[in-house]
Amino acid sequence: MEGHDHATRAAVLAVMASSPTFRLYPGESKEVERARTAARWAELADAGLFVDTVAAADAAAGRAKLDAIHETASLLDYSLCIGMSVHFSLFGGSIAALGTPEQAAAWLPGVEALTMRGCFALTELGHGSNARGVETEARYDAATDTFVLHTPTDAAQKYWIGGAATTARWAVAFAQLYMPGEAATRGVHAFVVRIREDDGTPITGILLADCGYKVGLNGVDNGRIWFSHAPVPRGHLLARYARVDAAGVYTCDAPSPDALFGVTMSALSGGRIGIAASGVGQARVALAIALRYALRRRAFAPAPTAPETLLLDYPMHRRRLLPRLASTVVHQTALNDLKARWGRTLSAKDGHVASCGFKSLMTWHALETMQVAREACGGQGYKSENRIGVSRAALDISATFEGDNTVLLQQVTKSCLASYARGVKSGGRWTGALDHLNHPPPPPPPIVSMAFAVYTLRRAEAALLPRLAAAIAASASQPGATPFTALTAHQVAADGVARVHTQLLLLAAYTSATGTGGGGGGGGTAGVPPSLRPLLDTLGTLHGLAVLDDNAVLLRTGALSPADAAAVHDAIDGLCTALRPHAAELAAVMTVPDFLLAPIAFDVVAHNSRARL
Repeated sequence: MEGHDHATRAAVLAVMASSPTFRLYPGESKEVERARTAARWAELADAGLFVDTVAAADAAAGRAKLDAIHETASLLDYSLCIGMSVHFSLFGGSIAALGTPEQAAAWLPGVEALTMRGCFALTELGHGSNARGVETEARYDAATDTFVLHTPTDAAQKYWIGGAATTARWAVAFAQLYMPGEAATRGVHAFVVRIREDDGTPITGILLADCGYKVGLNGVDNGRIWFSHAPVPRGHLLARYARVDAAGVYTCDAPSPDALFGVTMSALSGGRIGIAASGVGQARVALAIALRYALRRRAFAPAPTAPETLLLDYPMHRRRLLPRLASTVVHQTALNDLKARWGRTLSAKDGHVASCGFKSLMTWHALETMQVAREACGGQGYKSENRIGVSRAALDISATFEGDNTVLLQQVTKSCLASYARGVKSGGRWTGALDHLNHPPPPPPPIVSMAFAVYTLRRAEAALLPRLAAAIAASASQPGATPFTALTAHQVAADGVARVHTQLLLLAAYTSATGTGGGGGGGGTAGVPPSLRPLLDTLGTLHGLAVLDDNAVLLRTGALSPADAAAVHDAIDGLCTALRPHAAELAAVMTVPDFLLAPIAFDVVAHNSRARL
């Protein structure tokens, strides 16, 4: 299932399987859970797993290795994954992406060696999704050649900062930069700020507090930060795109504060892919547990002398689990494809759109799948030791951190509208993912096919985009309207556009990577044996039809007729029945080692016997 760095993943699994530190202990206090997370992190470091990651000469290879470590850790402990991701990918990643080569050379070796433990201080109590509006101030003081960071109100305190409560000694802090004699901000800039001494004592001018217990993820020490006229050396402004020289002169390579904000926030796009990957991994664990349970658990008999029926032999039970398994396979494959193209053949714009859309749909899918899997395991699914419910609580934050999913989908639509408008201005010539608008719809393919899902989603996009563009234009023409009010008036319709567009991106990546569904094959098909393609085609088809069955906007646009909607609904049952003989194989395809499963994935009666009391 995972597309890269298999040796690193195996090394992480070997540490987790062999050490008692990695045994699961549900129901611990946050203090104990944090200590255990720290101990697990230390064991991975002692195994040398972080060498050649953020400080690697080959940055792409280092990032891929880190992704493999984080994703594998998330299968067991999402707190461990997030704690490491904040330090390496957000703190270290910001230095790498926003700092000069000299700054990266000075700090990244310490980040990799864990001698410079850091956090990512962007979110404020009063500003989350609207990061551009953060209120923390950084005022350049020419007399001391420092930036003075200050929290002007309690709403401006940095909030939910992973690692800030106890672990981090440093932060990449984001603040509005003000130059001497200027009333207007130069925009949001990033600073490397010392927040604690090595012994944990807060630096003068820094106030730190704990965010306390959360619904889950209590192994991460989320904290709050206030700056009280805290001086920061001039050289600690991350200066790849903007800088202040020794004479106190500010220069910026970006044409405007808005443009600078765009490149400054680019470090988050890769993080969103990591969150999506962890969500897919958690869905795989939940499905592997639920499927194995359904292949053992029996309930009700067709006759008094007959054996009771296996759960997975009930059509409704298959309908609950197998379409979600198919979607999980599609999501994992699409993620592998996206990561393979990231920073190579993928433009920054397309990467941003994909990371926003994938993170949103994949984490929602994971959370819904884990809930369904929990319910499919009945009361046993509610036990902490059986993992699914506890893991879901930890993953729940993924729907809102590093971008609220609903807000991220609005960004997808804004990009689609811009691409659509460029096509209109060019006389009706669209490029990239909207290329299908250049051609009349082909004859409808057979309903039981991925091609039919693509055909239907394209018809919907072709109807939705011009309709939304016209509605926004009409709103913009009203007295007193602004671009902001015109766009926000149609957020609900914009959400539908984003969902359809992202589903098309997912199917395109899957068909290209697997050579199925008429995708023609792509660079990712070399490792797909021809013997596997029929099963992959069935899984892709089941995913595609499940997307159509669950999307009322297709009926509202006329992209899917009521008769075809009924046929799609019925076809899903047939596909689930066709996959039933492969159920044990499909559980294994989730590639979750036995030690990461739950007792109910094995002999639940033996596990609960009197002999084990």
